[in-house]
Amino acid sequence: GEFMQLVDSMSTNGGNSMTMMSSSSTAYEPPHHRNRRLLDPPNTQAPLRPPGTTSAQVRFARAAGSIMHGIQGVSVKLEKLTSLAKQKSLFKDPTKEIQELRFVVKEEITRLSDDIQHLQNFMETSRAKGHSRNHSTAVVKDLQVKLAETTKDFQGILEMRTKSLQAQASRRKRYGDARG
Repeated sequence: GEFMQLVDSMSTNGGNSMTMMSSSSTAYEPPHHRNRRLLDPPNTQAPLRPPGTTSAQVRFARAAGSIMHGIQGVSVKLEKLTSLAKQKSLFKDPTKEIQELRFVVKEEITRLSDDIQHLQNFMETSRAKGHSRNHSTAVVKDLQVKLAETTKDFQGILEMRTKSLQAQASRRKRYGDARG
C-alpha cells in the first residue's frame, strides 16, 4: 500500500517544512494522489543530514514528523467539527458540512494509522541498534498514543452530535417542525 506523501516533497523544497505544513493542512489528499512514499530515499545526490546519522534515520525522522503533522491537522479539523456539532439552530443545519468533515477525518485517521504501521515495519526492518532503536520505538509508541487520543476525541464528537440531533428531534416533536 501507499505510505504518506511528505518526506520526498520536503527534500524537493529544500526541507522547508513550513511550506509543506501550509499546503498539506488545507486539503486532504487521497492516497492515490500521492506520488511518492515517505520512506523512499530522496532524489538528491548528497542528502543533507546531521553528522553521524544514516539515511534510514533521516527518512524515519521525516516520516515520523509528517505523521505528527497529520495528527495535528486532524486535531484542527476536530475543533471545527466540534463547533459545528455544538450548533443548536433549527434553521441553519450544518449536517452536510459535518458529514463531509466526518468523512475526511475518518479517512485521515485511517491513513495515519496505516502510516504508523508502515513506520513501525520500517523501524523493525532497519539495522538500528541500542539508543537509536529505543528512540525509534518510543517515537512510534508516542505516535500511536497521540492517534488513539485523536480517534477517541473524534468518537466523542460523533456521540455529542448524535445527542444534539436527538435533542433537536425532541424539540421539533414537542414544538412542531418549523420547516413544514
